[in-house]
Amino acid sequence: MARYAIIDGGNLVTNVIEMERGANWQPPAGHRVIISNTASPGDTHDGRRFTPPQPAIRLQTPRERYAEAATVDAKVALIAEELGLTERQ
Repeated sequence: MARYAIIDGGNLVTNVIEMERGANWQPPAGHRVIISNTASPGDTHDGRRFTPPQPAIRLQTPRERYAEAATVDAKVALIAEELGLTERQ
């Protein structure tokens, strides 16, 4: 058995399967298969290696920023930013 990555036309791994080498199976239209022990769904393939997706950057909510503000002045500054009275830093 060998492990294969199924890759779409945008070089995105859409699935990973195991099958016998030389099996008579064709990927869906617009996809190709590449043998890989490391690829996972969501990875991209640049023609040589697989790269996992980057985690999404999560921005703090105004409430979280306010809770972390250490001083009253910092809290007031955050409120002013949210109201558009000052520029965001």
